[in-house]
Amino acid sequence: MRTESRSITIAASPATVFGYVVDPRNLPVWAPAFARAVRPDGDQWIVTNDAGEFPIVVRASAEHQFTLFFPDGTDEAAVEEQMTTVEGELEAVRAGCE
Repeated sequence: MRTESRSITIAASPATVFGYVVDPRNLPVWAPAFARAVRPDGDQWIVTNDAGEFPIVVRASAEHQFTLFFPDGTDEAAVEEQMTTVEGELEAVRAGCE
């Protein structure tokens, strides 16, 4: 498996950033390709995007990091496209937290 990482400096406390990214209501702001809209549904959230609606459960831990894994043989253009999306998401998180 291939992994990719990106980082960015954000002028906010780690707790502020963590609180922002783990709140599903913020997904449409910082991850619009994933979630155009979200709404609570019991213990889960319903995400709406171009593919339709689907449920997610948000579990977060400040001690763990998010890592993207790509199966061996993943097309390089697909990896680059995903990482460009991640870089835009990081910029949006910065804008939402600073």
